[in-house]
This record gives sequence, C-alpha cells and structure tokens, in this order.
Amino acid sequence: MRLLVREAGHLLLLTAFILAGVVAAVVLDIREITDSSLYFGVIATLLAIGLYGSTSGISRVARKDLRTILLVVTVGVVLKAALVGGVLSLAFGDPVFFLLAVAVAQIDPLSVTAFMQNSRMSERAKTVLASWSSFDDPVTVILTVTLATTLGPTLGSDRAQIADTFGGTDGFVGFLTNFGYNAGLVAAAGFVWLAAKKRTATAVAAVGAVAAAAVSYFLMLGLAVAGLFMRPATPKWAAVVERAVQIAFYGAAVALGLLLARGIDLGAGIALGAAAFAAQIVVGFALTARLPRTDRVHLAVSQQNGITSIVLALALEPSIPGTVAIIGPAIITINTLHAVCNRLLDAPPTQLLGALRRLFPPSGPHPASRPAPSEPVTSDPQAVTRTGDRADIPGQLVNLRPIPKPSVVRDDGQPPRNGPQATPAEQPGPSADQPAGYGHGKPAHTPGSRRHGTSRDSHPVIKNPVFNDP
Repeated sequence: MRLLVREAGHLLLLTAFILAGVVAAVVLDIREITDSSLYFGVIATLLAIGLYGSTSGISRVARKDLRTILLVVTVGVVLKAALVGGVLSLAFGDPVFFLLAVAVAQIDPLSVTAFMQNSRMSERAKTVLASWSSFDDPVTVILTVTLATTLGPTLGSDRAQIADTFGGTDGFVGFLTNFGYNAGLVAAAGFVWLAAKKRTATAVAAVGAVAAAAVSYFLMLGLAVAGLFMRPATPKWAAVVERAVQIAFYGAAVALGLLLARGIDLGAGIALGAAAFAAQIVVGFALTARLPRTDRVHLAVSQQNGITSIVLALALEPSIPGTVAIIGPAIITINTLHAVCNRLLDAPPTQLLGALRRLFPPSGPHPASRPAPSEPVTSDPQAVTRTGDRADIPGQLVNLRPIPKPSVVRDDGQPPRNGPQATPAEQPGPSADQPAGYGHGKPAHTPGSRRHGTSRDSHPVIKNPVFNDP
C-alpha cells in the first residue's frame, strides 16, 4: 500500500506542476518562449543536472552484472525505439514517431530510486535497474541527437537549426566531432579530479567547472561519464544531488506545461506511452535471461519517464513543432501504467482476490442475504439441529445424531424407575458410540465409591445389552 501511495503521489505531483505551467501560460499569455536564447541555456542546464544525477548514483556493485547492463542500455534502447517507432509510424503514417520513441525510451533514475525503496525485487535486480536507468539516459540523448539531425530535413525541419540546438552536430561527421569533444571533456575531468578530489571544496568546484563546460558546448555524454568518478567524498553530496535533480525535474514539468498550453495530441500521446511500456515488457524480459524469473518480470514493467524525456521534448519543440503535445501525455500514460502494474505485481494474492471480487461480484446473492429455513432440514424428528456453526455462513444447519437411551434391567426383573427414586445403578449409562462419563450416563459418587476409599465392586451390576453379551 505504501508503494501505491508513493507512486500515486509522485504522479499527482508531476501532473500538478504540468497543469501549473499550463495555467501560467494562459493567464500570463506566455507564447513564444522557445525563441529566447535563455530557453536553450535552461534546457541544457536541466539536462546536465539530470544526467550527472543519474550516473553519479550508480553503485560499484553493478560490475557483477556489467554484461547485462551494457546489453540493456545499448541494444535494449535501440530495440525499444525501433519497436515503438515502427509500429506507430505505420499506424499514424508519420516517421516522426521514430524520434519520439527514442525520447521516451529511457527509464527515469529519480523515479526508480523512489520506487525501489518498497519493491519486492532482489538486491541484485535493484542494482541492475538502477544502473540501467542511469546509463540509458546518455544513450538516449545520443540517439535523439543522431536521429534529429538525420530525420530533421525529412520532417520539414531546418538541419542547421537542429545542429545548433544540439551543440553543432550536423550529419555523421559532425556526430564524430561531437563525440571527440565529449571524450576530451572526460579526459580533462579525469586530470582535474586527480588534483582536486582530496579536499571537499576543490572537489565540488571541479564538478561545477566540468558541468559548466558541458552546458556551454552541450557535451552531455562527457558529463555523464564524468559522473561515474567525480563524486566528492562527503556524506551530504548524494542528498544535495538528489535535491537538485528533483528541483530540475519539477522545473522541467512547469516548462512542459507552458508549451502544452498550445495544444495536446491526446490520442497520439496515449498510443506512444502504451507502446513504449509494451516495448519495455518485451525487451526487459528478453535481455535479462541471467536473472531469476521474478526479477525479470519486475524489470519488464519498470518503464518510467522523467526529466530526460521532458527535457528532450523541450529541446526538440523549436525544431519539430508538436513534439511536446505528444510526449507530454505519453509521459503521464507511461507513469500511470507503471504504478498500476507494479501495484498488482507486488500485492499479496489475498488482496488481489479481494479486489477482483469487488470489481466482479458474483451473480447470485451473498450467503448472508439468504433467509434461513424455518424448520430443520431432516427426516428424523429426534434429530438435534443447531445454527451458526460457522461465522462466515450464518444460518447453516448441522444434523446431529440422537443420543440412544440404553435399557437398564434391575436384578429383581422390575422395570427401572425414573426420577429421584432411581438408584445409581438405574441411571442410564453411556452408549456404544459415547465414552464413559458422557452426559447423564456418568455414575454418581456414593459413600461406597472410590472417593471414600472403597472399591467399586460394591455397585450393583448393570445389565446393559449394549455393553454386556446376552
């Protein structure tokens, strides 16, 4: 239940910030914010915070499953984008869905961190999912930049504008050039870190300098790789980075709402979100064969979107109008499916059965609403009936066998007497199917009984045809 509350709270908070952006755009008449030079600086800063926060939180224990992690963040991202883009491009007749599929192919590390706190996954699966969600962000950015420069002219966009947005990348040669710049940033960050990591103040300053260089030249891959080793040795650093990522995430949500005020393509957005979640199920279960089956199922329904998808949508909107109108609803759809599916997966079977009974009640009346029969259902008039044998089925009738009365014969041949004049020997004894001392057949203690230290041999003989042979 706590997992469901956490997921629902995260989703509602995201939706609230998006709606706040929409309301602000309508009330303040904010329209052409994408034409401002400040817009691209803010987008690059938000993306840099998200990428550094994702890779700086990767555990070193992940080296044990390095092969699986590399497989899912490379082949997995490409396969998901190909599946979603191929299906939706055929369905809507628009190749732009290949680009949109890449933008929503990533798994948000911030959402994953909150989700894993109450998940039933093993520690090994949690490590794999945390590394997967952290590494696929830079891979998603690289694929988005490559496809944007490749498909941009086909979609009617200006190649030069797209290249300027993503750091001057234009074509395959520009991609290689940008990759070399990122490698140079990683090398420089390594040398700086060797000299600055011993002191906390210099280590924090080194991280800030590398992040500023990455934002200025859009070298997001280099910053993501630098986050693997540039980690100041202070206990508060992880909390500071997490808080910065949260602020950037909700700031990006507000910016998304500012652009969604122009219009929303709800049908295409829901289709994109559902297709991305289905693709994660296929790819996540297929590429994790070395893990236990339960963990593979959890990884298959782990698709979530966050700051990277939002920022990529914001970055693509000036060059490819209408991107935000589709990716915005897709993000809400994906996160909703994640919350529902993981709740059903982690819920105990008894809770699932109870929920199904509430959703699909039986056609007949409930047993408690059925009237109890007025007369006992038995053909024997001497049968004893009692009701309420079970608390969950009131009114149930249980037939009990009548207690037989054995015949007692006196020594003088006279019939036995009843009432207070009857001697202890004439009291009815136990029947064949009842133990001695049951009910009224228990003999009374007399002055000549064993209680007073004498033998029971002084009692008269009871001639009972049930116990004595004829």
